[in-house]
Amino acid sequence: MQTHKICRKKDSGSDLICIDEILQKKDKKMAEETRLELATSTVTGWHSNQLSYSSAFISNCQCNLIYTTFRKSQIFSYVFSKITCIFFFRGYIVTYKQERIFTMIKIGITSYSLSRAMKAGEMNIFDVIRWTAENGGAHLELSVADLVPLSGNKVLCQDVVKAASDAGIEISGYTIGANFIQPDAVALRKEIDRVKGEVDTAAMLGVKRMRHDAGWRPQQECTYLQFSKDLPILVDACREIADYAKPAGIVTSVENHGYFVQGSERVLRLVQEVNRDNFRTLLDIGNVLCADEDSVCAAMNNISYASFVHFKDFYVRRNMEGCEGFFRTLHGRYLKGAIVGCGDVDTPAVVEVIKKSGYDGFISVEFEGAEECRMGTRIGMANLKRMFGLENN
Repeated sequence: MQTHKICRKKDSGSDLICIDEILQKKDKKMAEETRLELATSTVTGWHSNQLSYSSAFISNCQCNLIYTTFRKSQIFSYVFSKITCIFFFRGYIVTYKQERIFTMIKIGITSYSLSRAMKAGEMNIFDVIRWTAENGGAHLELSVADLVPLSGNKVLCQDVVKAASDAGIEISGYTIGANFIQPDAVALRKEIDRVKGEVDTAAMLGVKRMRHDAGWRPQQECTYLQFSKDLPILVDACREIADYAKPAGIVTSVENHGYFVQGSERVLRLVQEVNRDNFRTLLDIGNVLCADEDSVCAAMNNISYASFVHFKDFYVRRNMEGCEGFFRTLHGRYLKGAIVGCGDVDTPAVVEVIKKSGYDGFISVEFEGAEECRMGTRIGMANLKRMFGLENN
């Protein structure tokens, strides 16, 4: 078997390593051999049980068109035909034999970050789209509740999609509320059917990611025992909605949100018991503090199950009862919204967890601080892009 080494282009003088010439020209005379500093379980969001490993360098392979580049610790790969894709790190070849377009992490915002300006009549959804593009966002996640009547409104959905396209950003996801903890079976059926209708709206928007909540209870009822009792109801409802969404190619998800379906372990139990490949979690690294869980540990636990990620920040204090802007956690601490990267969440450490995990999807900045919402969102997005090394994108 003829083999070829991974080489650095002599004339580049940068950290950019190109292998398309090796694949297509089989040129042995390029430059020195190099190894990529990547965790061996990390390949653009696909996990080790979906990949095959071989301790070797490039071997001859049949390929139609592949262009792969490595910049520092990130992989950017674009596959245009159904071929065997080859990635290199620490002397391993990783092959994945299925047509898929790999994309880099994209940082944008959830529209909820600007909801105060929308409620005040200072912005509408089209202003939010333009603002996102003008301030460096790559995508906008729609979380509009009653502020924008998108539900079932095909014309408005089309207008929103066109506005985003004209602005040069993507509509990345559709986020709605839901509660499957209902007083009786009739009310539960009504709620499931309503969420199915929102799946249809997501399809109108052309998105492939939709988050719905699962259940809500008052703080005093948010015990682990109560969660275990309610879990079968939540599982059945989420599974039915995921099955309904699958023909449209939509991945549904539940966020760690509120106090009840909160914390990495509860969310993980729900995702695993639903047991559908198109049901995942929207991982909010700030919300876990509502259950007094460490954000870094929560990210390590659940990033491999995430279809979307929210970055949110809080100030964490004790004995702040009665202080304006603070709210109580499940176990008695107090939180107040902060600009992403400025609060008490160890955001740089969470970023490192996500980078090493291979997650390659959308990341939304969600701002809930006391500052003016446009300023807080803009600064948070700039902070996060800098931490990911994407400040020039």
